[in-house]
Amino acid sequence: MFSWRKNSVPVVLLITLVILTSVLAGCTSQPAPQPVTTLPVPESTVPAISPTNSEISSQEMAGTWILTSMATGENSPVISPTTTINLTLISDGTLRGHGGCNSYSGPYAVEGTTTLYGRSIAIGPVVSTLMYCRETSEQEGTYFRILQDTSSFAIDGDHLILRTNARTYLIFQRVS
Repeated sequence: MFSWRKNSVPVVLLITLVILTSVLAGCTSQPAPQPVTTLPVPESTVPAISPTNSEISSQEMAGTWILTSMATGENSPVISPTTTINLTLISDGTLRGHGGCNSYSGPYAVEGTTTLYGRSIAIGPVVSTLMYCRETSEQEGTYFRILQDTSSFAIDGDHLILRTNARTYLIFQRVS
């Protein structure tokens, strides 16, 4: 014979477990991603550099630069950093900076060849501290990838342009 009292305890425990699991699952959802400020890619923003103004020495590159924009490739918008990202190039072939969350450093070498986009350069490996900053880690990761893949550079007035190709680049403005 069925007894409501004897058999109800397992049913109540099962229902409680299902409700508790549902509530806890709702507490572990990922936060919504923060929007990235983007602008359309204007063709004139990053000019091709002619060989006449690509004879740049490491001395001319030396100093501190602030990132003003970056692009990650074909059909991607120009990204304006949501935090300050800087790069200091030292004439001895080392670089250091702050990627928005982490400090970084590494070597660079200016090479003798001239490309369509400026003079050849090799950067890296770049090492950084390993802090996680929810608001800036994705942007910083993109910055580090482009920085280490850089193959050419050009200086246009007080702007430093580091490129991996025609549509992937970092643009900095000189601070000092």
